[in-house]
Amino acid sequence: MKRQGGAIPIALIPNELITNAIKYAHPDGMKGRITISLVLSGSEGILRVSDDGVGLPEGFSAGASQSLGLQLIQTLAGQIDGRFSLLSDLGTKAALHFPV
Repeated sequence: MKRQGGAIPIALIPNELITNAIKYAHPDGMKGRITISLVLSGSEGILRVSDDGVGLPEGFSAGASQSLGLQLIQTLAGQIDGRFSLLSDLGTKAALHFPV
């Protein structure tokens, strides 16, 4: 069941992900790239934010993170019946899958 008010979470989530990538992906003046995409696939939207930076710390778990930003993202994803995933592979890759 789709919930009302999906525009606000879909606006806030990429803002938080992009902010995190800017702050943490490329420390000490390291050059790099941040990529943002939004794809519609059938009845699903897929928002991706990825970077080619240093990646997540070893053993990092988004579900167990005390980060207020990641907790906010997970709460907002739940408000739109979305699924959020975070992967560290040659940088960091975040994805939000949500019904449209």
